[in-house]
Amino acid sequence: MNTLEMQDYALKHMTGNLYWKGLDGRYFGCNEVFAKISGFSSSSDIIGKSDRDLFIDKLGEVGIAKLVEIDNSVLQQGLEKTLEEIGVNEKGEIAYYLTRKSPIKDSSGEIVGLIGSSIDITKEREAETLQIDFIRKMEHDIRTPFCGIAGITETLLRRETDPEKKSLLNDVALSAKELLDYCNQLLYFSRSQASDDAEKNRAFNVRKLIKSVMAMELPAAKLKKIDLIAQCGSSIPKILVGDSLQIRQMLINLVSNAIKFTETGYVKIDVQLYSPQEKESDLKKCRLMFCVEDTGIGVSKEKQKMITKKFVTLHQSNRGMYKGVGLGLPIVKKIIQNLDGELFIESQPGKGSVFKCMIPLKHQKMQALEPCNMDVI
Repeated sequence: MNTLEMQDYALKHMTGNLYWKGLDGRYFGCNEVFAKISGFSSSSDIIGKSDRDLFIDKLGEVGIAKLVEIDNSVLQQGLEKTLEEIGVNEKGEIAYYLTRKSPIKDSSGEIVGLIGSSIDITKEREAETLQIDFIRKMEHDIRTPFCGIAGITETLLRRETDPEKKSLLNDVALSAKELLDYCNQLLYFSRSQASDDAEKNRAFNVRKLIKSVMAMELPAAKLKKIDLIAQCGSSIPKILVGDSLQIRQMLINLVSNAIKFTETGYVKIDVQLYSPQEKESDLKKCRLMFCVEDTGIGVSKEKQKMITKKFVTLHQSNRGMYKGVGLGLPIVKKIIQNLDGELFIESQPGKGSVFKCMIPLKHQKMQALEPCNMDVI
């Protein structure tokens, strides 16, 4: 066997999928593994076929369109991409693949096609799904007793008249809230290691989301005797599509952080369309601005970049005044990056802060919310 024959043999029989295509998306060749997945006994049978020819019955129009979109991106940008794709395995079942696609260039540097290689990671994805389910169960099982402690303690605080007992109950309530905050932050960092694409395209009602955040944070605001206010624009579409779990986590962290650093005044959530001047036809992809404003201690400009770094706290925990593990705002920054959004901070020492989070979303129908005039709940 000469060198060329050895190379041909190695390409055809290597583990994983290997294939190469032209600019029109039709296959020039592949290894034997990919040929079998495509339903052929020989790699030569795939020449001239497209993804639509091979996989339309299994992946449907949406799946094929996604494959074509990725290929076009590689060809147009001329850059290698590594990503997860949905495909088909040897049994004809839907499978997940870790894929690397690179442009093929001729001797003059012109792009003439692409080459792709992939490995089946379905088992790994199934393990991630089990991890997500486990973490969500933990979240429910841990949060429920903490919320119960906070609610019961708040009731006892309202009834108690003895100053010493009232002070002790106040300490219990604050401790339960701190533990819940730590739990939320640590569980989020664990959960964020495993992506769940289904959550990124879930329909949700922004008003209900805000109310759930208010319900969770209201006890802490009442304990500190500050107002917790929420409002959202009446022009916001009623049903939005996006990762509502991450948006909720982002707001919980921002509001919790604002309450922690506010001794008097208020904390306010305000949600508005980011570009209200956009034409109605453009609003199928709308951008919302989630603002959390407080009348707290504020942050100087030179320290604003520091507060989004993991485990950084501007006020040392061992001084006992502002406790925390330094994960709240780094989590917010991570969420906003995950959602392709932007974070803006406006703050002055002694004059409070405003955290503005622009998040791109989609909506199903041009149906506006009734005004969310939730002044002080």
